[in-house]
Amino acid sequence: MSRGSGQRVLDAGCGTGHHLTGIAKALGPGTTTLGLDISTAAARMAARWRPDIAFAVANLWSDWPVQDASVNLVLNIFAPRNFAETARVLRPGGWLVLVYPEANHLIELRRRYRLLGQHREKARRYRDAASRTIGPAAITRIVRRTTLAPDAVRDIVLMGPNARHTALTPLHAEAEPIEVTFDIALLLVRKRTAAKAQNSSRRRKG
Repeated sequence: MSRGSGQRVLDAGCGTGHHLTGIAKALGPGTTTLGLDISTAAARMAARWRPDIAFAVANLWSDWPVQDASVNLVLNIFAPRNFAETARVLRPGGWLVLVYPEANHLIELRRRYRLLGQHREKARRYRDAASRTIGPAAITRIVRRTTLAPDAVRDIVLMGPNARHTALTPLHAEAEPIEVTFDIALLLVRKRTAAKAQNSSRRRKG
């Protein structure tokens, strides 16, 4: 994507707007940005921090309050993945950047605190869904290990769905740093142009 020049960016599952803020700065003036999140508190906080960015409360599994073919870039980072709505709002030639946890993400914390696991088939399912609705997908897997202080461990566990399934007492009793694996996947897919979509449809019918 080129800088500015009328680019439109949507962060589907923006939280407090951290990633969207970075993208807005990188693309520069002339970029229109919108963040969607189901959390009213997160959207309000984001709007206070970045009044130059639009934020709205929306359930990502439902219809998005965004016009058809109006967005150049959709970000979806550790959030619910609605490929049909992504395909609808993307312009031909627009990009989806999808980031999701892989099989060994936070595996040390999952074992220690009995956190929710990761589905091992998700990479194939996401690639197939993206290819059907948007265009051919490419996936890059990134694995890193780092040592986290107890406060950081608590933040990571409580910021996601594990907050509803994890006993808090062991977390607050933790006093030593923990070495943790970060295992994430980056899926990139560009929406087909009209001509490419027609050719793809003909190949499937043939």
